[in-house]
Amino acid sequence: MHPEINIFWGGSKENKLKYIKELNSSVDKYKEMEKWIQDKFDFGEFQYPQIFPSLNLAKEFFSTFLNDVKDLRIIGIGLPNNYLESFFDEEDTINKSIDERTGIENVLIRKEFIVDETNLIKGYERS
Repeated sequence: MHPEINIFWGGSKENKLKYIKELNSSVDKYKEMEKWIQDKFDFGEFQYPQIFPSLNLAKEFFSTFLNDVKDLRIIGIGLPNNYLESFFDEEDTINKSIDERTGIENVLIRKEFIVDETNLIKGYERS
């Protein structure tokens, strides 16, 4: 999401108003977005840093708040299995408790595949 979810927690009033205008939204709808994100965060469904930990959660947010925004797409970025161990080693993920891990670490450690029968992998990049 652009600019990023952090704007809901730490953005200045000026940046929030600019974001509302970019989304062609209202202050009231923006406050609903803030509440939705905070509620999901409080229940552990939404995680820092700025990720939707599931495709369903991203779709729910999109359909609830951004359905009228033209040319907006949900995209996902994956990490191939052969890079997981290197990532976990670099971040010391395995030695952290669930509460100490970032949202992306928790998603990756569960090895959740976010593509289902209604979505397609459009492409990938190999290094």
